Amino acid sequence: MPELKVIQPTPSQPELPGRAPSRGSHVKSVALRIYRLGVIVAIVWLIQRHQTRLRVEGSDPIKIEEARSFFPSANRLVPDASERMGQWVMDSQGQAVGYVLRTSPASDKIVGYSGPTDTLVALTPDKTAPKVLGIKVRHSLDTKQHVADVVADEYFMGTWNGKSWDQVAGMDPRAAGIEGVSGASLTSMSIANGIRRRFQMSERAAQASAEEARHPPHFGAGDIGLVVIIAIAIVFTFTHLRSKVWLRRAFQVGLIGYLGFVNGQILAPIASGRLGRLDNSLACRARAGASDGRCADRAMDFAPAGLLLAHLSLWRRAGTGGPSESSLDQTPVRDAAGT
Repeated sequence: MPELKVIQPTPSQPELPGRAPSRGSHVKSVALRIYRLGVIVAIVWLIQRHQTRLRVEGSDPIKIEEARSFFPSANRLVPDASERMGQWVMDSQGQAVGYVLRTSPASDKIVGYSGPTDTLVALTPDKTAPKVLGIKVRHSLDTKQHVADVVADEYFMGTWNGKSWDQVAGMDPRAAGIEGVSGASLTSMSIANGIRRRFQMSERAAQASAEEARHPPHFGAGDIGLVVIIAIAIVFTFTHLRSKVWLRRAFQVGLIGYLGFVNGQILAPIASGRLGRLDNSLACRARAGASDGRCADRAMDFAPAGLLLAHLSLWRRAGTGGPSESSLDQTPVRDAAGT
């Protein structure tokens, strides 16, 4: 019978005392957290930039070829973040040679014979008092023949040439003696009213912004709560508290509960943006009067940064438009003959 050999377990090596983290590993850890914070800042910046582009360009942005019909040296278009919501026309040297904007979507509810018309307006690059250089029909849902008749009428197409921004915004087409194109009166007057509507929207938005700028920001209870959320997220990001699982879970619950249900601003600032605040401001002034100081409160929208920064702290585990159209004239465009 074969002899069985008993293998004795080797004595375990004594555990080495824990080594303190080196200076290099600490620097790497801090650098990694700063890098993550930089990524969050970049994301917030990209969101705001994308929001500006959507606000200015919309679903059918102006193409550089369209701008070249007025500015032959046009090389690129730069969105204007101001309330004019147009685009600067830049040449190859980076100099502004003009300014363009489209009337849609402001003019989408102004119907001519069978549909609205989107018009391109070209202006001088003057920041204070730009003047119209010309207009061009981009596309229209109106009858093709009516649109063609309007475009062929040089007198009508040149009606706004040389007029300033304020003049166009305050000009009533009928009161100013603008006559519709014969045989296409509804189409031509819808274009005229669409241009007026577009300039009025920007003018009133600029006035609302100027009114808001006269009053300091107002911090309410909701804003203080958002600041606290951001502060806690920063503490989680740059300390070892994130290694406490129960703390992370409690913060997650508080984050979702407060931002999502109590404050309700997880997505609202990103979706509505500044135009949403202007909509509310104009609606408030319509109810309470333009001089009512209560309409000038400007809540500080910390939610996008707070939400993203909070997620940053949890990445690593222990070892994560425009002013309301109701404020503008929406009278249907019809002439006396009804054509």
